[in-house]
Amino acid sequence: MARPLSSDKRNTLIQATIQTIATQGLSATTALIAKNAGVATGSLFTYFESKETLLNATYLEIKRHIAQAVMPNFPQAEFASQLLHLWNHYIDWGIEHREARQTLQQLEVSTILTEETRQEAKQIFLPMQRMFSAAEADKLFFPPLEFAIKMMEAMVEATIQQILQEPTKRDIYKMLGFTMMWKAISHH
Repeated sequence: MARPLSSDKRNTLIQATIQTIATQGLSATTALIAKNAGVATGSLFTYFESKETLLNATYLEIKRHIAQAVMPNFPQAEFASQLLHLWNHYIDWGIEHREARQTLQQLEVSTILTEETRQEAKQIFLPMQRMFSAAEADKLFFPPLEFAIKMMEAMVEATIQQILQEPTKRDIYKMLGFTMMWKAISHH
């Protein structure tokens, strides 16, 4: 009878993947990931049938972690207040989890993510998608929605980079970045 899989070992492999991809890029080998996790390469393949499976699982784990950071205490308020909540919490997450953010960025522009994984990630953020869809229907920002979201993502990344350069001005840059982003996307 096969031993049950350990969730701790699975999590260790995901964390090692995040750290390894952040420093070595997507071309990092599974042998290096396993070494960084402190397990044999064969053990990695007990948990993930391929590198692609491992990277897709890592992507979803990062997305779940982001959702846990930004969704609690989500305000039932107007769009701008909801967006400010997401903005501030995502920036805080991005600053505190640099390796995960770097790994996420690499995975999002790669071809390794399956369509199934991308759809599952969308489901994780369904409440946010509903918020954006309602705001789009109410014409609260310049369409199309996908373009507005890409602009927000670029501006949140610029804000994170600026805060990393001047950490003592974190709150100032969070508010300044939000104000600039809001003026760029909204019908004000």
